Amino acid sequence: RRKEGVFIYINGNIEYFPGCYYFFLQWFRIGRIYPHFRYTQKDLMMYWEACYADPRSYGILYVKNRRLGWSTMCQSECLNRATQYREGLVGIISKTGKDAKSFFRKTVSGFRKLPFFFQPETDGTTNPKTELAFTKPAKRITHKTKAEYEEDDSLETFIQHYSTDLNSMDSEKIAPIQIIEEPGKFPKQVPFTGYWEVAKECLVEGDELVGKAMV
Repeated sequence: RRKEGVFIYINGNIEYFPGCYYFFLQWFRIGRIYPHFRYTQKDLMMYWEACYADPRSYGILYVKNRRLGWSTMCQSECLNRATQYREGLVGIISKTGKDAKSFFRKTVSGFRKLPFFFQPETDGTTNPKTELAFTKPAKRITHKTKAEYEEDDSLETFIQHYSTDLNSMDSEKIAPIQIIEEPGKFPKQVPFTGYWEVAKECLVEGDELVGKAMV
């Protein structure tokens, strides 16, 4: 269902929920509650799924009203995509470094509340400050122990937040998604038109788009 979506009846009408919106309503807890269904959100996430599937699209640039829940849906998508993706990097930037850190903290909180079957192995950090790492915990090697080489089945995917600078994420390969929150409020020294020239290159490998932006 989180990959292919689900059809349900609402007031006798058949409605389709894309997988990302199903995941948001069913599994992404906000504090002590789960999100309420809204038709506006469903249509928006349908459009996002179309952007994600289109090989020509860099993602979605959404100009919105306040209190629609877009930031919360972006936090949910960070987890929905990252927990299914191998050797990936989800990058987060906002109008200030403090806001990006707050977004990251809420994403980590949502991860902790996911059921165990949606939680990949992590590096063991209980309260990550800058990076949520889906990797095996590090093992200390001493003269009394030897390294054991075994196949690593961890995702090797990371979720990180960045400072609000023109070169943030520069030279990184960002996939499956990149979050650029409130670019209309970026500081004057970091105009979004200038930053986007850097950010969009992070989504490209060769001539292929490997990541998508939620802006």
